[in-house]
Amino acid sequence: MAVAGYPGRTYRFMSEPVLFEFGIGEHYTTFSTELRASDVTVSLSEARRQLLKTRSTPHLAVPITMATITINNTGVRRSDYTALLFLSPPGAGRGGRPIQQLRQFKRVATVPGRASTVNLPLSCHDFALADEDGSFDIASGTWTLRVDSSELQIHVG
Repeated sequence: MAVAGYPGRTYRFMSEPVLFEFGIGEHYTTFSTELRASDVTVSLSEARRQLLKTRSTPHLAVPITMATITINNTGVRRSDYTALLFLSPPGAGRGGRPIQQLRQFKRVATVPGRASTVNLPLSCHDFALADEDGSFDIASGTWTLRVDSSELQIHVG
């Protein structure tokens, strides 16, 4: 829900065209990315069970899927690359749901012509959204994971 006079108050709710996307930096080389996940289907009942078990200790939640990003430095210079993993929930941008959320990130040094791999764990808390009362619950449906132009769908159900 947008506050009057403050549309798109953060990158999470911004729907207007932007000059620079959140997290886009300047490099002196180019990259290509490929995104995969260990599981593209997540059990809703297991995710809810984990959420209840770790509600007050989210840092102790076990991963329910692992996002793997393969980064290829396609340029001619060494450079660090920061993998920013965004998740978009089902119904993104409607009913107070964010369009996207940054859920994980990791910086990796890259060398031209070589692939680097980054594993980013996702727990039940990454698939939970707050309702109007502030209570968190797992949002069932199809979630979109995105790193740069690479996207992947994960179904929670």
